[in-house]
Amino acid sequence: METQVATISTDNYDVMANVMGMGKPSAAESSLSIPRMKISHQPIMDMVETKGKKRQMEVVPGGTFAITGNDGNVSYCESVKFRPFLQRFRYTRWVPYTTPDQYGKKGKFIRSVLVTQDNFNNSDHMDDDGGFNCGRPSGYIKDWKALPESTRRLISSVKRVRTLFGIVSSDEAMNEKGETLNAPMEAPVIWEVGNKDAFKVMGEAIGRYFSAKRLLPDHVMTITTKGAPMANGNMLYSPIPVVDLSTKIEISETDQETFGNFVSWVDGQNDYVTNKYKEKSSGGSFSQEDSSLIEEFVTVVEDV
Repeated sequence: METQVATISTDNYDVMANVMGMGKPSAAESSLSIPRMKISHQPIMDMVETKGKKRQMEVVPGGTFAITGNDGNVSYCESVKFRPFLQRFRYTRWVPYTTPDQYGKKGKFIRSVLVTQDNFNNSDHMDDDGGFNCGRPSGYIKDWKALPESTRRLISSVKRVRTLFGIVSSDEAMNEKGETLNAPMEAPVIWEVGNKDAFKVMGEAIGRYFSAKRLLPDHVMTITTKGAPMANGNMLYSPIPVVDLSTKIEISETDQETFGNFVSWVDGQNDYVTNKYKEKSSGGSFSQEDSSLIEEFVTVVEDV
């Protein structure tokens, strides 16, 4: 027989929530909606009238930071101030379908749980396809050329992703028409860094905090980008971060709340991936709604 609590106590939320029958929300229910940031590699073109004639011109250059708000609106910035709060790592892999499915989707993402750097380097990680590390074999590979071609293709298709959570701001944000916004832009964001060079560059920037024995929210970094031509003629842009260790920011109550929201988001995503691992490893399958949630999360993984 259960012992019933007859008075409300605010000292222990978890106990009272259980007594009240509130239960623990599912990962999908508890996941916060946080804006996303990525580097946009392609310029935005539009018809612009000059000298009485309309011409197609570049209105937003390639290499800008694109910040997608919870309302779907996108702000573009050639340079941003970024104040990091949290860093996590995961594996992701894009699996193309032979033909589009009934919903028109050309493939799916597989992703592992989000972990700290030490855990990422020293253990295997459940993924939402019922396996580990998105199919990447564990351990050190002594002879790459000795591996079967199929195994090499699989390993090459798995990305290491550095996921950064922080506050981004800019005084020169613009919309998709290249028009300057009326007010400065500032927002909490998630930035998934999957490009190999960008992964390294941002790791070096984060390393400066560690070397100086500073916490991530203590300092802001200014980030611009630089482009390099690819074989197909397109440009690939990488971040150029400059960390300002000269000015330390005091942690406010708002910062505490922001940090808590980021941690809660990670917890919610990990609960979700863990549940999907259990379903898939026991023979379950994704619903259409589940697949939509996954794709919504990993949209930015394809970019830097």
